Amino acid sequence: MDVHLHAGDAGGRISALYRQLREAIVAGRLRSGERLPATRVLAADLGVARATVTAAYERLVAEGLAEGRTGAGTFVADAVRPLQTHRVRRPARLPPAPPEAEVAPSAPLPRPLRYDLRHGRPDDALFPLREWRPIHVAEASRTDVMRNDQDPAGDPALRAAVARHLGRSRGITVDPDEVLVTRGTAQALDLIARTLLRPGDPVAMESPAYPDAVLAFRTARARPVGVPVDAEGLVVDRLPPRAALVYCTPSHQAPVGPVLSLPRRVALLEWARHTGAWIVEDDYDTEYRWARLTLDPLKSLDADGRVLYLGSVSKTLSPRLRVGWVVAPPPLLAAVVAVKQVTDPFAERSVRRALARFIDEGRLALHVRRTAAVYGARRAVVLRCVAAELPAFAVVPGEAGLHVTVSAPADPDRLDALTRASAAAGVAVRSVRQSAVVLDGYAHDGLVLGFGGIEEAAIPAAVAAVAREWSG
Repeated sequence: MDVHLHAGDAGGRISALYRQLREAIVAGRLRSGERLPATRVLAADLGVARATVTAAYERLVAEGLAEGRTGAGTFVADAVRPLQTHRVRRPARLPPAPPEAEVAPSAPLPRPLRYDLRHGRPDDALFPLREWRPIHVAEASRTDVMRNDQDPAGDPALRAAVARHLGRSRGITVDPDEVLVTRGTAQALDLIARTLLRPGDPVAMESPAYPDAVLAFRTARARPVGVPVDAEGLVVDRLPPRAALVYCTPSHQAPVGPVLSLPRRVALLEWARHTGAWIVEDDYDTEYRWARLTLDPLKSLDADGRVLYLGSVSKTLSPRLRVGWVVAPPPLLAAVVAVKQVTDPFAERSVRRALARFIDEGRLALHVRRTAAVYGARRAVVLRCVAAELPAFAVVPGEAGLHVTVSAPADPDRLDALTRASAAAGVAVRSVRQSAVVLDGYAHDGLVLGFGGIEEAAIPAAVAAVAREWSG
């Protein structure tokens, strides 16, 4: 097995080894059922501590790419299939491709990466591996990967656990029959678009908009229409009257940050009732809330069954687990499940059963409380550093999530130049336009400062580096 580690590997040797092993498994160089080298042997070959190899193996097991067998070692999981790389003959005619989401080009990722201020990135080092590993290993040992009688709506235990979790953490009364488990928010959006939209349907979206959502709706041949955002969130009065669906992030607009006010929430629900449109509520980035008083999800106010609620564990645990959910009235959910049954009927069981136990044993809630203390401290440092180092930038009010957005007294070209100069200095940072899609000209100029992927002690130096490039 050809593995090389270097002292300068970004993210440390554990991450570098894990990435190389993962790539070897996905590419088929390490085949299903093949035994990985003993941790002692591989550690000696690479000249690293045995704990480094053990930690990399544990990440593979946590993601379902490998499995530990007591007394035998670690093996590539039986259910893993390599990506197919054979050449496919190009057909004589291709259907027109849907337009992609137009995100402004970002500065190249700096090499070497000194500081990471990109948003939407939880800290991998905070993943609760010690608590997760025994649960996942136990569930993996009970799972028969050859069975094909899975419910396309998701494992019943996980659906029930998600329903209880949403009741406790978000104040939503949910029945397990209203929950569909997905491979994350992107798949949820794709399924909803396939189910509810027809070619040409207008879809109202906050602008700037989440790129994956824009792409999902355009792939379904629908027509995203931008709606402006102000200090109270989505401007309901500007909704297109014939929109078939509204996609919004009311608890923390992505990526600008305002919370949709209560009067706007009521107005949005009234609008949906009168027009017959659906509302897709993406409860984006709201597990971490920094205000003492917060608004419950839009779904909790929905008396007419017009709101489809999306959530995931991407920010609380890891996006690599690929687990999210859709909450919708049973008749509508049945239609979404029918589409899923055709496009993606089954999923890896052990991770989802492990997650159900992780939730029901209270471990997810405990993990959120622990990490909220870490992220909250980082956020406070970001706010202090912005005030001290970037006084020309104004913090956009936002009381949730893993990033702070600051508006800039500059044109987009200067912000693009700032992110490029910061990248050259080893700091990864993005502007609003580089993080989202501007629809119909409704834009906000500013920087999106993520604190999920950077340690607290490194934040002052990172912000100071950006400030130097701004001043220079």
